[in-house]
Amino acid sequence: LMPLKVSELENMQKIYPNIKRFALADESEFEYAWTYSPNNYKMAFNAYKVFNLLEEYEKENDMRYDFVFMIRPDSEPVFSGQLNLYDELNRLKSDEIVDMITRTGNGLGNIYGTREAIKIYSSIYMNFGTFLTNRSLYGYQGSDLNSNVSKKDMISLALSFHDLAFRWLSYNGLMIVT
Repeated sequence: LMPLKVSELENMQKIYPNIKRFALADESEFEYAWTYSPNNYKMAFNAYKVFNLLEEYEKENDMRYDFVFMIRPDSEPVFSGQLNLYDELNRLKSDEIVDMITRTGNGLGNIYGTREAIKIYSSIYMNFGTFLTNRSLYGYQGSDLNSNVSKKDMISLALSFHDLAFRWLSYNGLMIVT
């Protein structure tokens, strides 16, 4: 595949005016720094960057979204014909995130929830150190709480992004619903 060009994204934004922001990022850091499973960390990084773009848009337009959807570009959520999204959003509690079913199952790749709940979800990338220093998240003894933990230390953390996300949400008092 050829890399995307900014001009191609700008053209897409003209065709689809609901695309408010886009960003291209050099993800080569993940290829050499996190050799265990760079894709897991790309997912955390991209959730973090997407939420930052959302916050920039909100600030520039003096508004805040009530609910946020994060949909992976490589999957397709399955919606029931009887789904009334308005009712579903109004039923959703502030401590819940909906894990949408896709044709390949689920696992926190396609989610929606209140803005604040999704903000917590998207903060996984900036909190890798918490995983390494907290036994209940890491699942092992954990690192010395006084050590200088970096994202590169995540190589030793052999959890998938989906597992990290479930643990992070639980640690922060959020529930996953379907």
